[in-house]
Amino acid sequence: GICWRGAQNESYPAHFVWVGPDGSRMVTHKILDKGSYGVFDFLVRTPMKKAGFSDEAFKEYFDTYVEGEKNRGTGPVILMLDAIDHQRPDPIMPQLLKQLSERYPDIEFLWESLETYGEELLKHETEFPERTGELREPARDSKRVGHYLIAHTISSRYPIKQRNDQCQAILEKWAEPCALFQKMAGGQPILSYLDTAWQYLLRNHPHDSICGCSIDQVHRDMRYRFDQCELIADGVVRRAVAQMGGASDKPEAGNLVVHNPLPFNRKDVFELAIPFAPDWPSKFIDGLCTAEWINRFKLFTDKGQPVPFQLSRIERGIEYKVLREDGRRTVRVGDVYHIAAELELPAAGYTGFKIEQTEDAVRNQGSLMTGVMSASTGELSFTLNANGTGRLSGPSGHLFDGLFVYEDCGDSGDGWTRGQLVNDIVYRSPGTRVTTAIDEDGPLRTVFRVEREFDLPPGLDKRTGWRQESRAPLRVVDLLYIEKDSPCLRVKTSVWNTCCDHRLRVVFPTGLKTALESFAETPFAVVEREIEIPVETAHWHERVNPEKPFTTFCGVRDAANGLAVLAPFGLHEYEVLQTHDRSLALTLFRSTGKTVFIPSEPDGQLLGQMEFEYLLYPFSGRFNAPQALRMIASYQAGIRTHFADTMPESRSFVQLKTGDTVVTGFKTAEYGAGGVIRLW
Repeated sequence: GICWRGAQNESYPAHFVWVGPDGSRMVTHKILDKGSYGVFDFLVRTPMKKAGFSDEAFKEYFDTYVEGEKNRGTGPVILMLDAIDHQRPDPIMPQLLKQLSERYPDIEFLWESLETYGEELLKHETEFPERTGELREPARDSKRVGHYLIAHTISSRYPIKQRNDQCQAILEKWAEPCALFQKMAGGQPILSYLDTAWQYLLRNHPHDSICGCSIDQVHRDMRYRFDQCELIADGVVRRAVAQMGGASDKPEAGNLVVHNPLPFNRKDVFELAIPFAPDWPSKFIDGLCTAEWINRFKLFTDKGQPVPFQLSRIERGIEYKVLREDGRRTVRVGDVYHIAAELELPAAGYTGFKIEQTEDAVRNQGSLMTGVMSASTGELSFTLNANGTGRLSGPSGHLFDGLFVYEDCGDSGDGWTRGQLVNDIVYRSPGTRVTTAIDEDGPLRTVFRVEREFDLPPGLDKRTGWRQESRAPLRVVDLLYIEKDSPCLRVKTSVWNTCCDHRLRVVFPTGLKTALESFAETPFAVVEREIEIPVETAHWHERVNPEKPFTTFCGVRDAANGLAVLAPFGLHEYEVLQTHDRSLALTLFRSTGKTVFIPSEPDGQLLGQMEFEYLLYPFSGRFNAPQALRMIASYQAGIRTHFADTMPESRSFVQLKTGDTVVTGFKTAEYGAGGVIRLW
């Protein structure tokens, strides 16, 4: 491995063994702090070239570099890293290497790949010291400006992060598994489509692209690639589920097939959109003369058992698409009934449900409401306060109060780093215009609605750098879902951003006063991080940023209870505030107008509407990471449905039996028959 940012010379030698939480070991080279990651170029070749490769230049630059690298490391090998991403190779390098070989005959010079260098380091693994933990140290002094940790790219250009997570989810949790299942069912998936979809997505993964810190045109080009990735992957999924489930676009097809791509059985409240032809024969009006006309229907499992559901909303007289047997879709016109239904789905497979006419009235009977603005599933209880904050408790009964405090502060930064204002105004709700409502209620779920309107500075004053004195309205709407048997409060947030140069977060006071650490999922582990910032770092050149990255979940806990945020799409930055109540702050987005090295551009301000989704998970005792990841996977994957002429037999292609195992991928084998399962 090779690292640079996040590891300072004071803590890390040139060579060390990085030991992971599971005991795995990786021999690692740490690049010198100063000189950038093309250190030989910056410190040796370029200044020597300017000096005409004189004898004095070799002594001043090359000798100094070699002696410094010898003192930093314990192995008999030195890396002269001459590459950097912003320049072309210098054609003078072959001649320079020839001169070095002639001037220093006791040193063997090899122009090789980084892989060869790594193989050489492995020979000396036992000589190197060990290091553990994350590499997240900031730059200590002004001589290491290029060595900034650059912590805030994780919250730059939120829509890019959201689209990337959505594309990864459809590829990993739908397209690849369904192609494998289709193959197991005797079909022939077109795997080249998957290769093409992945290529579009990976072309959005260069670091300045996916980090959201490049120019507007780079990020505008990314939209097209995300679209192509998603459209191609969706085509693979449609063809697979249509073949496996016997899809039909015939108007008389009355069997609804539901597909679950995840390798475990699921019993949840699912959202279904069921289209009906305008001439559905059985209707009733829930009133004497005037009220809504409602179709009479019931849902049954393939075994004939009734399926509980509640009506959410009805779209009348709209165009909708029906999947047909070849995976394409037919456009029809009718009414689409959106319902919440309690379904049991087989692991990594599909099952059928019958839609039947009935003479019984169809209405929502029963409720999860326990008070005027409170609801409970028995284990999870939530109360919405008049000011828009909430109270949440889980199985242990521990109460988290004052949740959903919105915070807005100024941001003079760019895609790399948040710019903290010396003269800032930090707004925190309550104190805004708030309207609370019940958006939906029934026996399976209750949905609360919170509408807020903030009066915020529309941007920064270019003369002073302060937030402007004028004000612009910014609207935020939360939908809060309490669903039967769910241990989480599901949150959907819409923000109509009308302001520039600011950051919007939502804060959850936990009251866990004895908590000393937060926890978060990273690509390689669930890590624990100290909450307090060390006093000795106050005068370092780069601040120790309290904001930290996470992949899909983060949280804070004490010995008995905890609160976690599970975020399936696009949200990847959190902070535990330096307060006794240990408030957990989730960054929604940062609006910035500056791109490094060029004049200001508009797109980074993210003006317009944005959508956010996450789960609030109160828990007691040990945090169950595999369980949390299954809940996140369920949210990321959702379900797929279509109609069929005949009721299919339920089928499960593969099933996960152990609770502590996490499956992260199914795909067809690259060569030969069979498939690949990736798990830990």
